Amino acid sequence: MDLVSATTHDPDSPAPRSPWGEPGPRRLIWEVKPSLIAYLRAMPDAVISGPLTEHGFEFDASCDDAGVVLSLGRIRMTAHAGELDIVIRDLRVVHDGQAGTLSALTAIDSEERRDIARLGPVDHHGEAATIADVALTHEGVALFRGNYAPYTRMAPLIVAPSS
Repeated sequence: MDLVSATTHDPDSPAPRSPWGEPGPRRLIWEVKPSLIAYLRAMPDAVISGPLTEHGFEFDASCDDAGVVLSLGRIRMTAHAGELDIVIRDLRVVHDGQAGTLSALTAIDSEERRDIARLGPVDHHGEAATIADVALTHEGVALFRGNYAPYTRMAPLIVAPSS
């Protein structure tokens, strides 16, 4: 499926129904890559900063009228005396229920947004929605300094009601 057609909307047709329901506050939960988190936790000089819980990084987010989910917050993972420095800020999910993109700001001092992963279908579990198919784009590969190949599966992404 062409990602451009999956995430754009023809203004002359009715607005697609948001996979998240009505606009409003949400929580966005993403563990990024469990093996990466485990690796960093074992490194003596690694630092993982961000709202990391037992379920992954949890961000307050909002869903707008178009169904775009935007979180404000930052994940930063560093190791190897600064050789590894991954910044993921202000995640944004654009999705039509079947396909979408996950984008982020990927530097401390830059406002350039990058599409870091393509997203597969949404699976609803009660009021929460899970996207199990989260695969790196070429921009996502660059974010992780080439340690993963394009289309590498990452952790599932969860959009849940605000607590």
